Amino acid sequence: MAFLDEYGRRALKREMGALAAELAVDGEKRLALRYDLDKFMQKLPGRIAGLEGRTELEPLRQLGESARTLQACARRAALDSGAKLPACGRHTRIGMVADRLLLGGDRALNVAGMQLALAAFDDVQGLTMAEYWAFPEALRVAVCEACAQAAGQIISAAEEYVLAQKWVENGGREDGLHRRAPAFFERALQLAMELEKPDIRLRLENALSRMDTTPESCVRLAQDSRALAAMRPVRIAWGCAETNIGVNRRNGGVLDRRAGLL
Repeated sequence: MAFLDEYGRRALKREMGALAAELAVDGEKRLALRYDLDKFMQKLPGRIAGLEGRTELEPLRQLGESARTLQACARRAALDSGAKLPACGRHTRIGMVADRLLLGGDRALNVAGMQLALAAFDDVQGLTMAEYWAFPEALRVAVCEACAQAAGQIISAAEEYVLAQKWVENGGREDGLHRRAPAFFERALQLAMELEKPDIRLRLENALSRMDTTPESCVRLAQDSRALAAMRPVRIAWGCAETNIGVNRRNGGVLDRRAGLL
């Protein structure tokens, strides 16, 4: 996940200008992480600890390394932050800018990239000084939301792996398979082959056939999801923001809107 090249910078500038043209301020709100996401993040270390040693997924290990840091970040982001800010519907405008910048953890931005994005937005729809001051906290909230989403996907896949192991160990009953995720079938099919259990493999194939899919398609879907999680682990999303959260404070808290400097 490299920083933006020249093409990426031009695309980002167009994207932020288009976002500014779409948004219409209709109220005021304070920045804060949603309550349910904060609760999820506070329980994250415990859920990871309960899965470690029972499954060997690389994204889960990476998530475990960052869990405590993410937990602390979420707790801070869950608190109402500062004054009320211009809002579009249920979300603050600067929060929506931060969400778009982060792209759910798929985009890495250095300070120059963020300066470019904020300046491009400001050229179309002027941001207030309060919003510039609130941007580091808006980015923190956006990171926590992206991390919660990514962590949920990683945890769910790990739990499906554990369920598949138990299912095979218990003889592989066919009922309830229609509710299972691709990660479950991937692990169960793998175990059925490793343990030489053709009857269990046949039950899995029959269940997938009734779901209008094939073992190959299901395994490929699970592997694609895992590859995506490995490409953008939570610690990378956090690392992007860790570099930039509080930049204006480290630089003395001075912001020049006209120069687009944090």
